[in-house]
Amino acid sequence: MPLTLHNKSYIMNKVSSLKSIIISSLAIFSMCGCSEEWWEHPGGVIAKNQLPGYVTDYLSKNSVLKNEDLLVMYDVTLSLDTSECAILTTRNFIYHKQGSGDIRVPYDDIIEVRIEDDILATNITFTSYSDQVSQVQIAAMNNAELFINTLKLKVSDNFILDMREN
Repeated sequence: MPLTLHNKSYIMNKVSSLKSIIISSLAIFSMCGCSEEWWEHPGGVIAKNQLPGYVTDYLSKNSVLKNEDLLVMYDVTLSLDTSECAILTTRNFIYHKQGSGDIRVPYDDIIEVRIEDDILATNITFTSYSDQVSQVQIAAMNNAELFINTLKLKVSDNFILDMREN
C-alpha cells in the first residue's frame, strides 16, 4: 500500500495523540508519587494562617523560630518540604537551609533591600550593617508581592530600592 498524503496525515495525527497520552500519563504518575504534604501545601509565599501543619511541626522541631512569630514564608524547594525557605518573622528575616544553619538578619540591621524582577523570578537582596548579603529568589507567579509588602511593613522605606517597573 503506497503512502499517500492522506495516510501520512492520519499517521501523524495518531503519533501526536499517542504523545499526548504518554505525557499526560507521566504527569499523573509523577503527581501520584508526591507526598500528602505536597498536596496540602498551597505553594508560593504563604501567610501564617495558611501554613500546613507539617510546616509548623518542621519549624518547631528544627528550632527555626526563636521567640518570634512567623508572618510569611516562601519554600524554595520543589518538593515543598520546608528544608530550604525564606521567612519573615515579627523580628527577623531568616533564610533556613537544613544542614547549613540559618541566616538570621534582624530588621534593625538591614541597611538596604533591593528588589528586582527578571523574566522568571523576583530577586530580593538584603544587605546588613555587617556587610552580610542574603538573596531570596521568588519564582514567577508565587505571590512575591505578599513577601515584599510584609517586608515593607518591617523595614523603613528609606532602605528599600524597588527596581521593578511600575
